[in-house]
Order: sequence, then structure tokens, then C-alpha cells
Amino acid sequence: MAFGPFGLEVVANRHRPRVGRRLGLLALAFATATGILAAGIAYLYYGLPAGIVALLLPMVMGSATARVCSAVFQGGHRFEFAMILLQASNYILLFIALLAIGLSLTSERFVLSLMAVGYVIVSGLGWMAAYRTVNNGRQEIKFYVVFSEGAAAVGIGVGVQILAQFERLAIPKWDPWRCWVLTRYSQQLQVRPFE
Repeated sequence: MAFGPFGLEVVANRHRPRVGRRLGLLALAFATATGILAAGIAYLYYGLPAGIVALLLPMVMGSATARVCSAVFQGGHRFEFAMILLQASNYILLFIALLAIGLSLTSERFVLSLMAVGYVIVSGLGWMAAYRTVNNGRQEIKFYVVFSEGAAAVGIGVGVQILAQFERLAIPKWDPWRCWVLTRYSQQLQVRPFE
């Protein structure tokens, strides 16, 4: 989901736009487009059933719009609200897992329905809180900023994801010695800047 909100979260964090109709519709439009794309891939490429694919759309929309809302709070230095929004999906999953175990639920559609509802509710509550608390002195976001900086942020995010996936393919799994050497090298690169 690196391209979920089309870089709008970066723009919202940097430029601190007014939380209103324009920002909300942009976030919803980008999240909907990403959700449709993800649902299409899930259905056509992975062959998931239509019921599960239909639940994927609100899940992607809820999580992508929550990321933008979290960035709005981050831009306003309200990190507690930003962290709540970013971590809410983990708590939703934990609650649903405990519920499924406690009630011995085996229906994936029920679990996915609860996830979709939870993601959308959290996003909606976040946007309501942002509208009421961070709008003082903020201006509407400009479209050219959204598309120029958003495209740059998406390009960087997708590039990082591609490189991360390529690394998995580039490291041969059959040669333990080579894997050990590459692992050791990457560990040294991570530690060396701090020495």
C-alpha cells in the first residue's frame, strides 16, 4: 500500500492544509482508486472470491484515509493522535483475533467484515477530530502541490518497495555461505554509522 493515498500523507504533513472538503475528497478519491486497483488484483490475479474482494475495498479506503489523517496530526505536532490512528489497525486486529478465538469463529468473511468496519470507523473518527482541532490558521491545499509532491512521494515509496522485493529475489536461497556473507554485510552497514 505504498501508493495508497498517492503521497497525500507526505503533502499533508509538510504543508499542514486545512481539514475540509477538498482534502477529504482528495484522500477519499485516492484511497478509492487504490482500493479498486487492489480489489481488481485480488480478484483477477489471486482469484479471491468476490465477497472477500468486496470487503477489501473499504479496508484499503479506511487505512489509506487514516494515514492521511495521521499525517495531518503529525504536521500539527499532535503526535499522540497520529500514533493512535497509525496503531488503531493493530488493535482492531487484536480485538478481532481474540473475538474469533473466544467465539470459535471460522468465517473469514465475518472477520474481514469486522476489519473493514473497524478501519472505516477509526478513519472517520480521526477525520472528525482533525476537523475540530487542527484547522486554526490553515489554508486549503493547492492541487498542483498535491499532484507534484504526491507523485514524488509515491515514486520514492514504490521504488523502495520494488528494491525491497528485488532483494528477496537477488539473494539466492540455495547457497547458505553467500546468504551468511550478505547478512553479515548488511548488519555491518547498519551498525557502522553509529560507531
